[in-house]
Amino acid sequence: MLETGRLNAWASLFLCAVIFSLYSVSLGHDFLFDEVNIIIRNPAIKRVEMFPEIFRHGFFQLRSGQDEAWQAYYRPLTTLSFAVDFRFWKGNPLGYNLTNVFLHGAVCLLFFRLTLLLLGDSLAAFSSAFIYAVHTVPVEAVTYLASRSDLLAALILTASMLLFLRSRFGTALALYVLSLFAKESAVLLPFYLTFLEWAFGEKNGKRSYLKLAPFFAMALLPVCQIVHFYPEWAEHYLYVPAMGIAILAGCLMKSLFKHKR
Repeated sequence: MLETGRLNAWASLFLCAVIFSLYSVSLGHDFLFDEVNIIIRNPAIKRVEMFPEIFRHGFFQLRSGQDEAWQAYYRPLTTLSFAVDFRFWKGNPLGYNLTNVFLHGAVCLLFFRLTLLLLGDSLAAFSSAFIYAVHTVPVEAVTYLASRSDLLAALILTASMLLFLRSRFGTALALYVLSLFAKESAVLLPFYLTFLEWAFGEKNGKRSYLKLAPFFAMALLPVCQIVHFYPEWAEHYLYVPAMGIAILAGCLMKSLFKHKR
């Protein structure tokens, strides 16, 4: 057990090193496109006394003549993370990009823990996490600062999935609510949990419904509709859904390793 834990720790360190090596090339770019609107032109992140404004306005800073539909994006948790960055880095994009790389690393480490729990095989779990970490699907979410919402939502959702599988349903539900303030598409968590329960759960229909019911109920509450009333089903950010493909890859790896043994 101790040896397995040590190997998993080294695997985690190697995963972090690979992620930083791959994404270090993105650390030098300046603010691009929506990043200027969200960060440079956002007065709410620049002074502590302005922080309450983060919760009163949308994600984007509207200018005269701009479509008010942009105000429908409500991601105060993501904006708060930019406020923290601003306290340390001001207008230097390096720090903001470092935070994104760090968040991606944290997501991948949590995903490694999740696949360990699901697959029960260190090598298969590491293969799954490695594929997810280095694949091209997450690149835009990591390198484009405006997509930090994907990273934050994924971090919280992965933690929620871990806690759900460990039967800590109350904390998992609380994290689900928190994730909705990072990105609207986090509302899909109940469907991810349904897939995990169907594929890896105890196959007890009634008990599964009871465990999942609060998550679906929360997604339908009017208070949550305020958070995600402009969902982005059609966007090309597949940061969280890509985890499902990586889990399937891990299952395949586990079968191959088992066959060879």
